[in-house]
Amino acid sequence: MSIDLDDLIGLNMTTVHDMPLIGHVDVAKALLAGVSHVDSSPRLVAAGMRHSQGGHTALSGGRVLVMEALNAVNYDPATQTVTAEAGATWSQIHHTLLVHGRAPLVHQSSGHFTVGGSLAANCHGRDPSQGPIGNTVVSMDVLCGNGETLTATSDNEHPKLFSAAVGGYGCCGLILRATFRTTSNPCLQEIWGFENQVKNYVGVLQALPNRTGAAGTSALHYGWLCCLEGNDFLNEVVYADYVENSGGAHALALKDEAWGTSEVLRASWSAATQDAKFQKALWKEIKGLRLNPSHATMHHRMNWMRAAVSFTASRGDPGGTRPDRVEMLQEYFVPVGQLLAMLAAMRTHLAPGNAAGIRLLTCTVRVVQPDTCHTALSYAPGVRVCLALEASVPLKGVGHERAPTAEAADVFRLLIDVALALGGNYYLPYYPFATSAQFQKAYPKGQTRLQAAANEYDPGRAFSNEFLRFVGV
Repeated sequence: MSIDLDDLIGLNMTTVHDMPLIGHVDVAKALLAGVSHVDSSPRLVAAGMRHSQGGHTALSGGRVLVMEALNAVNYDPATQTVTAEAGATWSQIHHTLLVHGRAPLVHQSSGHFTVGGSLAANCHGRDPSQGPIGNTVVSMDVLCGNGETLTATSDNEHPKLFSAAVGGYGCCGLILRATFRTTSNPCLQEIWGFENQVKNYVGVLQALPNRTGAAGTSALHYGWLCCLEGNDFLNEVVYADYVENSGGAHALALKDEAWGTSEVLRASWSAATQDAKFQKALWKEIKGLRLNPSHATMHHRMNWMRAAVSFTASRGDPGGTRPDRVEMLQEYFVPVGQLLAMLAAMRTHLAPGNAAGIRLLTCTVRVVQPDTCHTALSYAPGVRVCLALEASVPLKGVGHERAPTAEAADVFRLLIDVALALGGNYYLPYYPFATSAQFQKAYPKGQTRLQAAANEYDPGRAFSNEFLRFVGV
């Protein structure tokens, strides 16, 4: 039996052995017991919603473990913590926490993703007071490649396992469950601001999360840079603070996981890329509409964390409507003081009409606090501004041989070099433009730390994937 498996953008077709459903821990243990360390029996690959784009959830000839059925969620009111199995989605956790007036501290902008996938990527969110999700973990249980099930924290007897499993993309074993700290679930008012020069926005970012004044203290924050041709390109910025409003009435209910304002606008923007006049009119409307106080909306914290992810889905499949292009994401992290320098490089190489044919669709901004659990592949050793790019990228080749053009790949590699030179980094879940040398420079101790952890907890490399093989683990 074999299955041809691809990811979201349709550029990483891999033939895997099979995709067993993990509905109970014992199923995973039985599959692990069947992996022989002395022959070529299929390795095991952990997979969540499979939105990563660099071979993290696939391995040629491997067994891809489908985790969604392992999804129990429990809240402990005494400790105000929530424990969830790896296949549980954040949306499921929302439903559990709602009746207790609690909310997650960190996860992606959507509730669609799984706990295991979020931990494996050490994701970050929109709360400017928080770092990566690993900072919020009380403990987690890992089925290691050596057959042991161990409880790891950042400071117990298995910190090496913790630092390799969180943000390690399946290194060492299978995350089974984790316990997280939670926060309150207050009513938050969406307050939009605008700066016609991004240099003025730097002050806003430097003051987060405790910026005071008309906007108050931001419980969540989100910025959106202009992608129009001309002097406003990556210079104008519209941004939203989500500020607690104790007087705001809000129903204690969860909205359907669907597009929020930002996602609707981004989708409209994507649709407008073929018409420069429409794009310009739309950006003008966005600036004006969102600054009108009469349009201010309120939801509790979790409802602001339930945007759909369909806007990230690419028309990149081989039979898609645009087989010569693909929409993909890239993220760069730089110190706040280096934001303007990073944007200057992006203006040079991503401006409309650039020689590489890259069309920048959106560039959004978040603030990430330091990684306090010192994960092996830490992208935020200090406070970082995250620049998340969504771009339409030209492709070469046909069918499953399609790949970004050499010119486009060179641009993204150049931007990685710029981020590194500025004391920043790039995020690992996306299409792997980075060379091995760039990975080593970006995560200088990462390979060594992952190897050391794997040698101790998975010496036979029962768990693997294409990404781990690329980084030499």
